[in-house]
Amino acid sequence: MATIEKQQAVLQLARAVEAAGPDDLREVYYELFPEARAVDAEMSERAILLSRIKARFAEGLLGEEVLDLWNMTFPESRGDWYDEQDDTIHYQENGDAVAHTD
Repeated sequence: MATIEKQQAVLQLARAVEAAGPDDLREVYYELFPEARAVDAEMSERAILLSRIKARFAEGLLGEEVLDLWNMTFPESRGDWYDEQDDTIHYQENGDAVAHTD
């Protein structure tokens, strides 16, 4: 298993969100904002979704939120877990999850 600090995981998630298609982007949005389930015309605009997701990332995510998004964004990685003592995500290195940790 590989390990990544929570903040680095958030950066990887941000990159993945930037590249996400419309359906995946909405899925991430609804994961972060479950009360916003009604899709209206505004929610179909990529820039608005990205702006709100980035603002939520900037506010700070709980470790469990990062892990939930990680599992959604990188489904090829299985058995992942969050270590709250070290503030790290442990994941399987069998995908693109941490191709670039600049």
